[in-house]
Amino acid sequence: MASIPVPMLIKYTIGKYSFLAHEGDIDHFNRGFFFNNDDFLRSRPVKGRLIHFELRNEFGEMTARMNVSVLGNIAYSPWKAPFGSVECFLEVESNMLIEYMEGIFESLKSLDIIEFRIIHYPDLYDVKTTKKVDQVLIKSNFDREVDEWNQHLIIGQAGFEQQILYSQRKRLKKCQRSGFTTKMEDIRSLSEAYELLTDSRERKNYPITMSFEELSEMFEIHPSRYLLFAVRDEQKMVAMAISILISPEIIYNFYHADHSEYGSFSPTVLAVGAVYEYCQQQGIDYIDLGISSLNGELNEGIYRFKKGLGAIDGIKRKYVWHSTER
Repeated sequence: MASIPVPMLIKYTIGKYSFLAHEGDIDHFNRGFFFNNDDFLRSRPVKGRLIHFELRNEFGEMTARMNVSVLGNIAYSPWKAPFGSVECFLEVESNMLIEYMEGIFESLKSLDIIEFRIIHYPDLYDVKTTKKVDQVLIKSNFDREVDEWNQHLIIGQAGFEQQILYSQRKRLKKCQRSGFTTKMEDIRSLSEAYELLTDSRERKNYPITMSFEELSEMFEIHPSRYLLFAVRDEQKMVAMAISILISPEIIYNFYHADHSEYGSFSPTVLAVGAVYEYCQQQGIDYIDLGISSLNGELNEGIYRFKKGLGAIDGIKRKYVWHSTER
């Protein structure tokens, strides 16, 4: 019989801070970015080990955190999510972040890790922390493996129509003149939306990263986080956007798709417009439109489409560390 690994539990002080590495039960700490939060992690169980690394100040307040999944001898942050990495909640000096990362390394050494992969969140999410984390990871012998092109929209007081470029405005008005309607719909429309997504991705030769069952489960578990915006021509769904609420300030446009028969209308513009209006109503500051590249290679078509919506460029960086003892 294979032996059951002893759950990791490491705790020590670094000056006025406390370092904690543990696995198993986790506290209900749901501040910060959704994909790093406990409620998301509980809903996406890891086949290997999930280790939580915390840095707390002298008052016990969470200052920084990182969740690391270990499968075999490879560590991931995240395992199955758009991003993971180090997230800071309070101001922390770069030298303390270095010691924090050293603590993570020392904890993982006991598991004979030979590779450590990190997907950092887009720089839009936290510019100051992103710069610090980049410096710390490079000093910790990580390589910048890939820089993906990430794009986002800033939510202003003006309407969506005033934000987008002329070419997209024409398509938006064409949809509106044709009587297309937009509405935020619930899980009962998800099957129809997923069928649209599957057809659209196959036409464009793009991968689908979640099965219908996985996506449906997320809608059921996190109904206030996973949102479906539909565009309809009478009863027919002709475009949709699936968005995820990352934080009170950021919504992530996870999937969007349109019907093959409505290419001349480009109803996806109307779907993004519905997300934009929702953000205005809810006081959300940004729409993360996601990456427009694959392994660092820019997809010109996707990039231009987002630019037409008024998108601003950013970076989403992937890091990798390899053991010198391999």
